[in-house]
Amino acid sequence: MRNFAQKIFQVVIALIISANFAFAQNEFGGVIKFDKTIHDFGDILLSDGAQHCKFNFTNISDKPIVLHRVITSCGCTEPDWDKKPLRPGEKGEIRVTFKNDQGPYPFDKVITVYVSDLTKPVLLRIRGVAHQKKKSLEELYPERFGVLGFKSKTMSLGQIEQGLSKNHSAEFVNLSGKSVKVSFKGVTLGLTISAEPAVVPARGKAKITYVVDTKKTQGKLWGQSQFKAGVVVNGVLQKGELVVEALVKENFSDYSEQQMKSGALPKFLTSSASFEKCKAGEKQKVSFTFTNMGKETMKIYKVESSEPGCTFKYPEVVAASERGIIEVTVDTSKGKGEMLYVISLITNAPTRPIVNLFITGEIEK
Repeated sequence: MRNFAQKIFQVVIALIISANFAFAQNEFGGVIKFDKTIHDFGDILLSDGAQHCKFNFTNISDKPIVLHRVITSCGCTEPDWDKKPLRPGEKGEIRVTFKNDQGPYPFDKVITVYVSDLTKPVLLRIRGVAHQKKKSLEELYPERFGVLGFKSKTMSLGQIEQGLSKNHSAEFVNLSGKSVKVSFKGVTLGLTISAEPAVVPARGKAKITYVVDTKKTQGKLWGQSQFKAGVVVNGVLQKGELVVEALVKENFSDYSEQQMKSGALPKFLTSSASFEKCKAGEKQKVSFTFTNMGKETMKIYKVESSEPGCTFKYPEVVAASERGIIEVTVDTSKGKGEMLYVISLITNAPTRPIVNLFITGEIEK
C-alpha cells in the first residue's frame, strides 16, 4: 500500500510541475518573445566547472517593457539580465550561470522572470546531466536509428496553447566510422524537424531542432498529442520513429480580465473515485458530476487517461449553471494490481483549462 501511495504522490507532483509550465511558450501575452524557454547543457563533467548560457528576448509590444526581477529555484544557478527599459522591437538577454558544484546528478532548474504588463511570470529552464567521469558515446546515446545514437526516441515539448508554436532541440551522434547524411521522412502535420549539420562526421555530434506549430493542425488536436518523423540515413529509412509529445490546450492570451473571470468554470462534487477489488477483465464504471459555475458555455474538447483501457461518455457542451457527467468505463484487462488512473479533461475554462480527476482500484493479478 505504501508503494501505491508513493505512486499517487509522484503523479500529483508531476501534474503540479506540468501546470507550473503551462505558459512555457516562446511568446507571452503579446509582450515579450524569447528565442527559447529551455537550455539543455547536455552531458557535462564536474571538472568542466561552471556552465553559462543566454536567453535572448525581444519586446514585441507597442510600449516599453522592463524585467523587474529574475529569480532561480536554486542557489546553484545565478541570473543576470538587462535591467533598462526596452522600447518596442528592442532586444535584451538573460545570462545564466550554473555553478556545477553539487555532485554528479541530472539537474533541471527553473528561472522565473517577472515582466511589466504580464500578470504571470515567464518560466525558463536549464537542464542537463553532470557526470563524475567521462562516458563513451554509446553509453550517453543508447537509443539507435541505425548508426545514429539518441538519448531517447521520445521527446517532450510540454504544454502548447492553440494557435502558438514551440520549439526545442536535442543532440544525437554518429556512432560509425564514416560521415553520414541525415534527413527525415513521413513527418506528422504540424511538426517541422531538421538536423544541423545535415552531414554528420564520423563519431561526431549534431543537433536536431523540432518545432510544433498548432496553427498547421487547424485546431484539430487537443490534449496529449504525438508528432512523428522517420529517420533517414544516407537515403535509407531506418526502423522506428522519433516521437515528439505535446499537450495542446486552449489559448486565452487575448482574453480580458473580465473574460477570464466570467469564463466557463467546472466545479466537481468530487475529484476522486474508486472501484472495488475485481478480477482482470471485468469492466468497472465510475462517474464524476460537475456544474458549470461560470457565465459562459463550457466546452470539453477531449477526455483522456494516463493508463490504457478507459473509454468515456461526456457532454461536449455544458451551458452556464447546468450540470454535466463524465462517465468512465475501465477495462481492467489492461491493468493489474493497485491502479491509479488520472483522467484529464481539456476544456475552454480560462482558470481550469486542464482538469485532473483520479480513479483508484485494485485488479487481481
